Amino acid sequence: MGLTNTAAFMASCVAFVAVSKGLESHFARRRREAAERDRRA
Repeated sequence: MGLTNTAAFMASCVAFVAVSKGLESHFARRRREAAERDRRA
């Protein structure tokens, strides 16, 4: 039982890290594009 809980916990941690990394790169790209637009304007 403890082993399954540990596996589930690790899987959710990995999923959380993957999602936050993906969102972080997505927002960083949008911020960079917005900054470039502001500089041009």
